[in-house]
Amino acid sequence: MALPISVPYSFANATTSIPLSQLDTDISTIYATVNGIGNGTVALSNVVITGGIVSNVSGISTSAISNGTSNVSIATANGNVTVSTANTTAMTIDTSQNVGIGTSSPGNKLDVAGNQGFSTSAYLFSYAGGTSAQVRAGFYMDGTNQLVSVYTGTNERMRIDSSGNVGIGTSSIFSGAKLDVAGAGAQRLYVRETGSSVYGKLVASTTAVTLSAESSNPLIFGTADTERARIDSNGRLLVGLTSGSSGGKVSIQQNDNSNDNSYSGLDIYKGSATTSTAQVFQRFFINNGTANGSITANGASNAAFTAYSDAKLKENIVNLPAQLANILALRPVEFDYKGYENGEGHQIGFIAQEMQGVYPDVVNEGEDGMLTVTGWSKTEARLVAAIQELSAKNNALEARLAKLESKQ
Repeated sequence: MALPISVPYSFANATTSIPLSQLDTDISTIYATVNGIGNGTVALSNVVITGGIVSNVSGISTSAISNGTSNVSIATANGNVTVSTANTTAMTIDTSQNVGIGTSSPGNKLDVAGNQGFSTSAYLFSYAGGTSAQVRAGFYMDGTNQLVSVYTGTNERMRIDSSGNVGIGTSSIFSGAKLDVAGAGAQRLYVRETGSSVYGKLVASTTAVTLSAESSNPLIFGTADTERARIDSNGRLLVGLTSGSSGGKVSIQQNDNSNDNSYSGLDIYKGSATTSTAQVFQRFFINNGTANGSITANGASNAAFTAYSDAKLKENIVNLPAQLANILALRPVEFDYKGYENGEGHQIGFIAQEMQGVYPDVVNEGEDGMLTVTGWSKTEARLVAAIQELSAKNNALEARLAKLESKQ
């Protein structure tokens, strides 16, 4: 039986005589139908309930509604539609067709106030054009395995597993990882401040992992929110410094315990206990790989610069010519470097310009235009002075001997 029930005559504006037998039949039909709805013997189809409250309608078949054989419509002319249980509003549909569950003032197409639960798992997706064939984005909540997945289109893009580990581009999060980013080809992670072109980049591929600071900015390393080291835009490693010499690739400054001279700027440890020159602490190379010397152990509690001297490395070997005249031409001196107080700048050595006239191969001009002397330390200066003293004494003895011989 469909509602509303049609009555063949309009009683309010009756213009013809109605046989009593016909009226009895119509009233009986209306009574039987309404009574059947109330006691469940008459099923409803295409029910429209307007501006009223309907309760205990047992004639509405759940199976009929679910399989589409019946339609139930609840409508109001200009007010909200509410669904209540135990005299408490459970759901509200307002005049903008927004649905509120647990709230009587929904601000969106669906507002749910309170906790929402799913027995095992559930999907929550958005569609384009309202059709499931055009999935745009959504979530999958798996109550059994305790995980949440994020989708775009029909593809999973990210998941959070039961341990709180996050996987991006993978459904198999790497063991022990709090964040696992995977995908075809090199994977990039960018971090930057909103609105800024300055960013950090982490790139991982099958051959290397690269961490870099872009836009000519330094890559800074720190502990306890304090900078400890940086790699600047020129690729120089600076430890304890924020800027360094333009020519050096590594600069180290000891900032801790600056008043304790026993603290070094660089410590090199070796596991071997060998104290001979076979113990190499550091090697030096030129020409992208040609060995040019090293620092080695030199007996117990000693280290020394070591030159590569194997005959297999040499050619055009000849004896060194006499050097006494050159040694005697040198001037070992004591001096004070400028800019120091209390004698800290006092030193023994040579003057580069004077050395250049005797041994030009040991004098070099730096980027700042200053001359340097290589291979002649204060020890060599003292030895040269001693040789010059011995030479003077030898000259005096030769002069005396020549005088004695002339008297014979």
